[in-house]
Amino acid sequence: MVEPYASIADLAQKLCAGDATAVQAAQAQLDRIARLDGTLNSFAEVFAEEALAEAASVDAARKEGQPLGPIAGVPVAIKDLCQIKDKVMGVGSPHVFREVSKKDATVVARLRQAEAVILGRLQMTEGAFGQHHPDVAAPRNPWGEELWSGASSSGSGVAVASGLCFGAIGTDTGGSIRFPSGANGISGLKPTAGRVSVGGVFPLAPSLDTVGTMARSVDDVAVLYAAIAGPDSADPLCLPQLSDPVECAKSTDLSGIVIGFDPAYLRAGTCKWVVDANLAALDRLSELNAVITEVQIPDPERLTELWYPVTAVEAVLSHDAHTTEAECGSYGPYFSSLLEFGRAVPAADVVNAERERRIFQIGFNSLFADIDCFLCPSVFRAGIQHDFLSSEETPAEDIQSLLRFTVPFNFSGNPCLTLPCGFTDEDHPISLQLIGPPLAEAVLLHIGCALESVLGAANRHPEL
Repeated sequence: MVEPYASIADLAQKLCAGDATAVQAAQAQLDRIARLDGTLNSFAEVFAEEALAEAASVDAARKEGQPLGPIAGVPVAIKDLCQIKDKVMGVGSPHVFREVSKKDATVVARLRQAEAVILGRLQMTEGAFGQHHPDVAAPRNPWGEELWSGASSSGSGVAVASGLCFGAIGTDTGGSIRFPSGANGISGLKPTAGRVSVGGVFPLAPSLDTVGTMARSVDDVAVLYAAIAGPDSADPLCLPQLSDPVECAKSTDLSGIVIGFDPAYLRAGTCKWVVDANLAALDRLSELNAVITEVQIPDPERLTELWYPVTAVEAVLSHDAHTTEAECGSYGPYFSSLLEFGRAVPAADVVNAERERRIFQIGFNSLFADIDCFLCPSVFRAGIQHDFLSSEETPAEDIQSLLRFTVPFNFSGNPCLTLPCGFTDEDHPISLQLIGPPLAEAVLLHIGCALESVLGAANRHPEL
């Protein structure tokens, strides 16, 4: 039997030992999707026939004694803005993007090279922005259908948290790996900008977009990240150097690690549940021999104000290059308003945003002369309601509080690791994020693994 909430390492061990086959693992996931996803709405399309064929190929290779990697036979799923050969890439716009892809996105190709089994494409907000198209059933948070599922990579967050796949690809332009990871009680890694190729991934705002991995544990996130990271000639923005080793150190001794936090930043606009859980996590890190120190980050407010116009301008360029004028009339009203706004943004605002980006980037990264990582919330409130971004009654200050913990680090390009750090009395997940200097994914994953082992929050799963 294949346990839907097993770790990738546990599943790989079962497959290697012959206690289960890749076909059995894929079929178990497909059966669970068929049973649950009619309500959860996490998949845009399930590739049942293809997934079973891929799994059978892994079983045949194992039987022949061929060397296989750590995710061979592991069922995963892909956010629906990545090209998947011979499949439609929907980008959350059901009436705009209907063309069949001729090749795989680089991240999909690398998962195939690693012998992962691709279960399907995952639902997302329209254009990877804030709301789902009116004709798309939004994914439902498995911890409560009244809860927010986390914006753009919502399908990825819901599918992973619900045990419908062992990991997923997400993208993050303003928090869309970190929001659904935090809201659904899973882990997610937004790597350093350029660590993972965006080749074959439809852009929202290319200067802010990052591709990453989402899974139920930090170790699983690391294994998937290792499979997709690295240079890519198809992506001119991809960093040329090879990725660092990312296998998480198993030691929970964090001696020599210095972790900074900004008390005022942590508390501003943040609910008590989140503040208390983040402070408790700092206490646990101290017990693991990390040094905790107070720092002050540069003021992030200007960047949160500039994120919308920058995203809007870049979205116009991205979509005008790929759609006709007639197709643009088929977007939903929320995404259409973004494009309309972007066409009216003064050039001076874009230039000023780049200046503000550099000021924050230099100031924030200067902190890492004295610390190894920075800790703060990833989501400002536990128990955000399902219609948070689609309700006209949502206060503007709540939107600002949401973005202030994520958007600055899209502008700066720093790697961010989100993981669950507790639950409210109503079983609403609470999360934190660890942010490092550029190229410090291995450090974040080490700290995250150690912290996760003592918090225990990653071991809790929704009852479905």
